[in-house]
Amino acid sequence: GCCPPQWCGPGCTSPCC
Repeated sequence: GCCPPQWCGPGCTSPCC
């Protein structure tokens, strides 16, 4: 699943971030 927008950035490994 995708990270919520507030989680996207450094440390987020989701391909949709």
